[in-house]
Amino acid sequence: MKCFALVTLQLLCVFLIKMIVDHYRPWHEILDYGQLAYATQEIFFYASGVGTLICIAAA
Repeated sequence: MKCFALVTLQLLCVFLIKMIVDHYRPWHEILDYGQLAYATQEIFFYASGVGTLICIAAA
């Protein structure tokens, strides 16, 4: 249980840092320059992280 709590805490810290970094990168620049692949990676990153947290919580 302690291990799962530490893993969850680490994932939350990574998400917070990633959200702060992404907040300061304007989305219009990403989409204007045709970097749709980057936007897809962002969506995949957040979706897989949420899925991981759900799996940890269910265990």
